Amino acid sequence: MTDNRTIETMAARRSDYHQLLQAMAYQVAKSLASLTAAFSGPADAVVITGGLARNAFLIHEIRCRIHFTAEIMVFPGEYELAALAEGALRVLTAGEPALIYEKEA
Repeated sequence: MTDNRTIETMAARRSDYHQLLQAMAYQVAKSLASLTAAFSGPADAVVITGGLARNAFLIHEIRCRIHFTAEIMVFPGEYELAALAEGALRVLTAGEPALIYEKEA
């Protein structure tokens, strides 16, 4: 498995990895910008989280492309698993009901 640190290191040495990061930033920015069409008004903020939020180059490239859409907030870290575990614990301790997601027809 390749993590963000490996990709950053390789991007500093190889142009194909650098291009990979540029393409990823482009796709993320394009997706975020396309969401603004669905809003009934301007977004308050765009929040970027997860391990890739530690990649300064990636965040810089995304900011350059979408800075005009909303405030951009970056919270690096991998808290997804902790959030899933806390949610399961709330269900198991009757703190909240389990949600059931039905397959759409």
